[in-house]
Amino acid sequence: MKKQVFWIALIILIGAILFLFYFNFCSTDRVEVETREVHTEIREADYQRLRDRIVSLERKLLELENKINQHTSAKTTTTRSVTQAKPAPTPEPRPEPKTVRADDKKADLSHLRNVSGDIIFCVMANNDGGMHFPQYALERGATFEGNVRSNTTSDGNNWVVHPTETMRGDYGITHDGTFFVSHSVIDSLIDVHNLAIKSEFTGWQPRDMTREGNYWVYKTR
Repeated sequence: MKKQVFWIALIILIGAILFLFYFNFCSTDRVEVETREVHTEIREADYQRLRDRIVSLERKLLELENKINQHTSAKTTTTRSVTQAKPAPTPEPRPEPKTVRADDKKADLSHLRNVSGDIIFCVMANNDGGMHFPQYALERGATFEGNVRSNTTSDGNNWVVHPTETMRGDYGITHDGTFFVSHSVIDSLIDVHNLAIKSEFTGWQPRDMTREGNYWVYKTR
């Protein structure tokens, strides 16, 4: 009887041990499976976040490349335009058409005109070769009144004049061939004592002018 009880107890003990071993084994497998599932979920989540990050970076990189390409294209276009643009050719000076003014018809001053048909002259002050007018005055910012203009030549500026009825303005020539220059205009720049006219008809050699009131004059007739 005691042996039977012993064997029964032994069998129960062995069964309990086997049960406990099986239970622990199943629990361990279940825990490992759950752990692997959790790790898998974590890896998948990390992968998804990484993939989203990569997509975002690729998008930003594409936008940056587009901006760089646009900037480069605009710069290239500008450079090409600047490179291809050629300065406008400087027009060659053309002699102005010579028209006979109504005032010119009243006087025959052909002996005073140059080959272009103009009457041009300048004056030298105080026998000083460095004081030629209008050049001296223009270099100091002076301006002149009258119906004439300055003509730039290789030797500086000379007055280009047309005959007038009377002496008026800062300088000019009358119908009778009298050249005149305003004393007050010259005297406002230098202390003038005498003036000498120079022109093509004088061979650009000075000829003394005389003072008449506010004008220095030179009579060709």
